[in-house]
Amino acid sequence: YLVRRQVDQRSFEFTPTQNASGGSIKRTISINQGIESDLARKIVKEVRATKTKVQLAIQGTELHITGKNRDDLQKTIAFIKEMDIEVPLQYVNFRN
Repeated sequence: YLVRRQVDQRSFEFTPTQNASGGSIKRTISINQGIESDLARKIVKEVRATKTKVQLAIQGTELHITGKNRDDLQKTIAFIKEMDIEVPLQYVNFRN
């Protein structure tokens, strides 16, 4: 069902299997939402090192990037995609 909804497999966190009654096993799988603060700080630090004219703000589990020029925003998105982050990222609310 999650494949049909296009949920990335990297957002799952698997726990080790446990023996359950009746010869079956039990495993808990949690879905991670948002960005951890350490990862957000790392992204902010590396984007600021590129000297592009964008402003970055960590708001809870989200990272907000704003800028006047659309090209700067697109360059920043491309740079973040090249960083090989193990957490899947979504880019939403891209305005003109």
